[in-house]
Amino acid sequence: MKGKSHLIIGTLSAVEISLLFGLNITPVTVAAAAFFSVAPDIDEPNSNILDKLVSKKTTKKIHKILIFTMLIACFYLYSKTGQSIYIGVVLSLMAISFIEKKVTVNRTRSFILTLVMLLISTTLLMYRVNTGIVVLSFLISIFPITNHRSLTHSAIIVVIFYIILSYIEITLKIKDLALIASIGLCSHLFCDIITRRGIPIFYPFSKKYFSLGNLKVGSFICNITEYAFITILSLLILIKIFNKYIV
Repeated sequence: MKGKSHLIIGTLSAVEISLLFGLNITPVTVAAAAFFSVAPDIDEPNSNILDKLVSKKTTKKIHKILIFTMLIACFYLYSKTGQSIYIGVVLSLMAISFIEKKVTVNRTRSFILTLVMLLISTTLLMYRVNTGIVVLSFLISIFPITNHRSLTHSAIIVVIFYIILSYIEITLKIKDLALIASIGLCSHLFCDIITRRGIPIFYPFSKKYFSLGNLKVGSFICNITEYAFITILSLLILIKIFNKYIV
């Protein structure tokens, strides 16, 4: 499903289940649910969530600078051999042509985001921020360079995140943080497992993709399904609020 749909459905699901079971709904827990409802798609180089963090326009500029810098470096290193300058130019251009095919704009953006998040994680570590938050930050920093719908779309990542968030919940005394955030994450996996591609739910033990539906992302039927989920969840929340606070 689209990133916007993941965000809305994940947040609404977390709020609905929290109301249903009397969980502690606060700005922090709802924000956590919203974040984890889209976090798995950080591993998609062309995803909307990644574009919000590092725009394509900025990435293209950085990519050009990177390739140009590497071209100069290749030519400089060859010039040290004392061979023909013309051969050096040709070989340098050939080398850069090969590198550019491997280091695409999207890959560049993924690496940039990973480096930025690693820097943030290191800063948090240096300032001795809550250990759980630091571990969570370092873990998320590897997401951009993983294959799409691999580790981030598996059951094991839900377990890992729940354990880390439980530690944060206990140490910072944020009631029900782990459960509500995990609901947002699970909603993402559910929305993707009903698509045609499915998800590798047992990754890394098995890379086989499982699908419980045949929805094609972006298709008319998929869009209608997304709107239906959002509408139903919204109505359920309104009914729950009406029964609890008005009746």
